[in-house]
Amino acid sequence: METGATSTWSEPSEPRTRTIVRRLALALVSVVSVSAALVTGATGLSGSEAAASTSSSTLGAYVGAADPSGVSSFGSSTSAHISLATDYLPDATKSGQSWAQAWSTGALSWQLPVWAGSPFHLSLGVPIIMKSSTGASLGTLAGGADGAYDADFTTLARTLVTDGESDAYLRLGWEFNVTAEYAWSDTDSSTSADATAYVDFFRNIVTTMRAVPGADFKFVWNPGIDQWGNDIPVSDYYPGNAYVDDIGLDVYDQSYVSTCGPGLHNSSTPAESQCVWENDLLVGASGAGQGLNYFSYLSAETGKPLVIPEWGVTVNPDGSGLGDDPTFMTNFVNWMSENHVAWNSYFNFGNALITKYPNSLAVYREAYGATFSINTTTLPSAAPGYFYTVQLEANGGATPYKWTIVPGSGKPPRGLRLRSNGVFSGKPRAKDAPGNYTFTVQASAHASKGQPAERTSQRLTLTVT
Repeated sequence: METGATSTWSEPSEPRTRTIVRRLALALVSVVSVSAALVTGATGLSGSEAAASTSSSTLGAYVGAADPSGVSSFGSSTSAHISLATDYLPDATKSGQSWAQAWSTGALSWQLPVWAGSPFHLSLGVPIIMKSSTGASLGTLAGGADGAYDADFTTLARTLVTDGESDAYLRLGWEFNVTAEYAWSDTDSSTSADATAYVDFFRNIVTTMRAVPGADFKFVWNPGIDQWGNDIPVSDYYPGNAYVDDIGLDVYDQSYVSTCGPGLHNSSTPAESQCVWENDLLVGASGAGQGLNYFSYLSAETGKPLVIPEWGVTVNPDGSGLGDDPTFMTNFVNWMSENHVAWNSYFNFGNALITKYPNSLAVYREAYGATFSINTTTLPSAAPGYFYTVQLEANGGATPYKWTIVPGSGKPPRGLRLRSNGVFSGKPRAKDAPGNYTFTVQASAHASKGQPAERTSQRLTLTVT
């Protein structure tokens, strides 16, 4: 991540290559029996109450730390309307700094006010156990369960309210079940002790932060899709409906299912990708039952909206990514629509940078991009000898646009010209006869390297009176 000037921060290395420990997963047996556990602390929602549905997700992106302009650029490059931005709080203190000091208004002044002044709703990864400047853990799940860090989360809540992010989505201790790189991770437990501690810690955080005046946070319980087969069913970590606003799931197009054929080489055929989709992503590791379909079930069972805080296509250092994979993109976009995902945020950074994958980018644009068209359909009249200016407008397509008059389509009055930025201006000559001048303008969208430019045109008539 692009480090803020005053921050201590390690980039969330997603998509990440993890140490693979293959075990017999126990999660499948939990699918039918989790109902009672899921609604512990529930707010009265029954399993028959489906998650809030929407025909199309609210769209977001992660592009690096504290970078609203980068999020806007992602929207331009994909022709999509992006209204949500993802970022991450620093997960380590600076030398001599306490946990609470790391989350104070002054310490986060490089990050939070930037988002508060932007048009984007913020989704924020919140590390629930901080590290020291040397990388040592400053807490434990058990300590959090006992309330040892409640004061630190009170400080964070006050900072978020003060800095204009009182309604942020907060992803507390994200991906606790699929990577060992975080201090709050629990990927190798063979008992339920850590799951219980995680649940109690999560509840303490939510209760503490909600108590701060002005707080209106939305708390996201955010596992990752299990492609490794962890011992404890993820439902054992569910804090209860009273403490969760959204169920989040991070999904990347990567696989260790050797029977599908990718063989760790960062590319895939459509058939290989479809095999991974059906035998890994949908069902989870070794058919363990904690894949995409399982989380759709949890959303319906709890009545909580399903969201996708991170997702993308990727290549990985160990070759486990499937590369430029329009088959995955098509399958996943359709799955999100069919399962009423409330919002999704593409991880447009590092190995998942979508412009690296032109075929996948094309699917994203087709699914979420606005239709490229020219909005200007009529022109105000002009008067001979008087200055005239109009800014032509278009919608959809990647900006900046390049404007031209189509050769042979007609000409505007002498003295007027169309500039490449869409400004049509000049002064019609006084000695020329009044009349109607008809011509065709063309707008070309910005094209990624090696890709053809998207174009659209409009017939226009200018009347000189």
